[in-house]
Amino acid sequence: MLLVTTKQTQVERLYFTLMNKSYVSAGFVLGSSLCMITSCNKSNGVDPTPAAIGAIVSGVVLAQDEVLQPMSEAGSTVMIEGTDKKALTDAQGSFELRDLKLGKYVLNVSRAGMGTLRYELEIKSPAPVDISSIMLDQESSTQVLSMTPVGKYMHSLADEVAAFECQIAYNPQLYPAPKLYSMMLFLGNTSEVSNTSYVSATQLSQSESTPAPAIRGIAKMRIAFHASSLNSLGLQGVTRYT
Repeated sequence: MLLVTTKQTQVERLYFTLMNKSYVSAGFVLGSSLCMITSCNKSNGVDPTPAAIGAIVSGVVLAQDEVLQPMSEAGSTVMIEGTDKKALTDAQGSFELRDLKLGKYVLNVSRAGMGTLRYELEIKSPAPVDISSIMLDQESSTQVLSMTPVGKYMHSLADEVAAFECQIAYNPQLYPAPKLYSMMLFLGNTSEVSNTSYVSATQLSQSESTPAPAIRGIAKMRIAFHASSLNSLGLQGVTRYT
């Protein structure tokens, strides 16, 4: 608040500084008078430093089934890890996340029956960020039912150190002969080996016999491990296979 006194009888312009901001006020002053002036912290209700607007991240999430055929692109969730900020893809697979500050983020892209894909992103400026297409694959219906240790046979290589016979269930409608069905083999150096913690991963594929077997949908696959390949992965010494 500023108190100003004057004795002039003409239009008076009062220049003053209040709270480090400059203002101009005009008024008629007749004779001796007191002029009481009050002010708030903003001039004319306008903030001279508007809040910064964050970046907009957009992209497209595509989907395909286990035999690599396109699926509906709507309904995938894109979420920023560690926050509640998320978006759903529309019929074209498009999504948009708004008002993101500068920094590093991890996007979790997920959909029922397709697992979750993690996408690392760094925003270096407020400019829009366009992410190239992200592909989600339907989880395979092929399953490993059992793994039974077996010994060497006539075609085994000399450095074979272990082998297993896997019983596999597959969908015969999706994988009729000679179409291949597949599974992933993960090798690790600890008992916690998994599809996210491993030293090496290999895809193994085979097809139905021709003509089709009497019992379709169930097959066997022999998997062998050799010292030379295990040593090349740094798996040396006494190794136990479980």
